[in-house]
Amino acid sequence: MKIFAAFSLTLAVKNPDLGLNYQPKCNSCTGSSYADCFVNVWEEFCRDDKVCQVQERRRGGIVYSVESGCKQVMTCVNNRLNNKKESGQDRLTECTQKIKDGNEAEIASVCRQCMHPDGTSGTLFMQKVSATGNTGLPLSGWMEETLDYTIYPEQTLRKIVQSIK
Repeated sequence: MKIFAAFSLTLAVKNPDLGLNYQPKCNSCTGSSYADCFVNVWEEFCRDDKVCQVQERRRGGIVYSVESGCKQVMTCVNNRLNNKKESGQDRLTECTQKIKDGNEAEIASVCRQCMHPDGTSGTLFMQKVSATGNTGLPLSGWMEETLDYTIYPEQTLRKIVQSIK
């Protein structure tokens, strides 16, 4: 019991190098749809080097997986940059609203966005995406800048700037 108390106490310690006036946390969930995710949401406390990542997977335009939770900041930034990655003969991006390719095969899509771990941003973003219905959010919506990188230590900030270039 004492070990658990000490571990719980450690989670609440904030990094004084970050300009956060709150304990980083995400409204985390895993579901087969946004509605399913909203029903199964839980509060997840994050380490200071993490942000909230929202990830949506579609096939043929239909959402089949939604996940939200803490993710290391550089991993999330790199995942979000992969939204624009092109592949296949149709040169489609990983994150696309297209339903079928030139051969009439259903297209798979994975879209990711990074949010501040303030306990509300991820949920608000998922509500925005969910409201778009079957059309989904366009790539530009998934690529919209939502993080204030100035709160991260200089070393992390340099890595982020290099990966975005």
